[in-house]
Amino acid sequence: MNAGKYKTVNIAASILFLLVFFPASFSFSDCDIGVSLDNQTMSVTRFSHVSGQERLSPAKKSGMRLGDIIRAVNNRPVSSQQDVDKVLRVIQPNTRIPVLVERNGQERVYNVVTGKNFTPEIDIIAQELISGRRVALAIAVGRVSNTVILPQNVNLTEWKNAITAQLESECTAVYTQCTGVENFSVVDRSRIRSILDELNFQTTGYVSDQARLQIGKLTGATHFLIVEFSRFPSGYNGFSDMLSKKLIDIETGEVLSSVNVTQRCDSFGKVISFE
Repeated sequence: MNAGKYKTVNIAASILFLLVFFPASFSFSDCDIGVSLDNQTMSVTRFSHVSGQERLSPAKKSGMRLGDIIRAVNNRPVSSQQDVDKVLRVIQPNTRIPVLVERNGQERVYNVVTGKNFTPEIDIIAQELISGRRVALAIAVGRVSNTVILPQNVNLTEWKNAITAQLESECTAVYTQCTGVENFSVVDRSRIRSILDELNFQTTGYVSDQARLQIGKLTGATHFLIVEFSRFPSGYNGFSDMLSKKLIDIETGEVLSSVNVTQRCDSFGKVISFE
């Protein structure tokens, strides 16, 4: 048995790596084609990763290029990012749709296989900021589990503690990069740790209405991002790592976004698929 596959730092970090280096396009829907657009010209300004597409933008994989001007999505004319979102909102991930673009004065059609929006919480936060609302984000790691048999020299409690510390640190680092944005901030994790410890949060993953409001009152947080991690057997001697993220409005308790991201690995810890 290869003990290296239980070195969770590399596995968990690979998921978080995608959060940093493959930022999501701003698509307010569960489905995405992996592009960011200039809202005035409708030209593609950036390709972005979405889940289930081998770490590639579905649009780029289809043959689209930076600077292409999107004229229609799934045979519906579009003139803004909002128009694109409306079309995608009624389409399921892993659906092949035609995208009409203009390049150098000529129209071309590309068949794009839609992917799952990888970071919906970023889109929601952006939407909140655009509406003029202040966003103070509290980040907490909830349940961390592992049902894969560990080698004798690996302690499960130490494994969970290591993953928890890494996820907490990496997620905070990711969103702290955005703190230069007006009206956006990340709450110092030490300010909420004592509250969550009292709630036994990492065991239950549950926050009552009273506790949620208390967190908001004591820390000034407006939104709560809960991150959970699980490892389980998958395939012949392989395993899967699943990262779950849930964004909650602290004032109302409404779940604004929820997504599960899974990567499957072989017995040597090499990533086979990502979805």
